[in-house]
Amino acid sequence: MAPSVQGHSIGHWEGGVLVVDTARFAPHRLGNGAGLPSGAGKHLVERFALNAEGALVYSFDVEDAEYLKERVTGTAQWALRPDAEFTPTPCSRENAKRFLAE
Repeated sequence: MAPSVQGHSIGHWEGGVLVVDTARFAPHRLGNGAGLPSGAGKHLVERFALNAEGALVYSFDVEDAEYLKERVTGTAQWALRPDAEFTPTPCSRENAKRFLAE
């Protein structure tokens, strides 16, 4: 399988946690986010779990010896909000600028 910007992911369950292991990334100028490139050796492991309150807990470990001095880890949590109404953001050049870096 050829490398790609999104890499190649394989998922498996560890108890109630979905673990997604991704490798085979193609080098990319914004591959590690916030303007930091990524190399072909980048390796990402993500975990998705529900906590007791029903919130989705996301955590990750990323290694990229070419651009990162050491492993980077992080965690985020999203609450279940069935009361929240989805508000789409129109596709426009102005809105797209929020996601672009020079």
